[in-house]
Amino acid sequence: MPDSEHARAKETLLSKLGQMIEDGCGVRDDSELAGWLDTWLAEPLPELNGATPAQLLLAEGGQQQVEGLLERMRGGLPG
Repeated sequence: MPDSEHARAKETLLSKLGQMIEDGCGVRDDSELAGWLDTWLAEPLPELNGATPAQLLLAEGGQQQVEGLLERMRGGLPG
């Protein structure tokens, strides 16, 4: 995935994450969310068999999988 596509994918995730915070009646702080997202994207996750969300973004259909994982996290459901 070219850098521009990766940046666009990250921006989409940041927007989705911000909307999730607002929907939950939280206060949206984009700079804080961006820092959290950067850390989370680099973290190997058991739900992804030890892969990072950033690695998954590089795969076909990966953005949808990462967005789905964020949705499941919001609902408190296991990955």
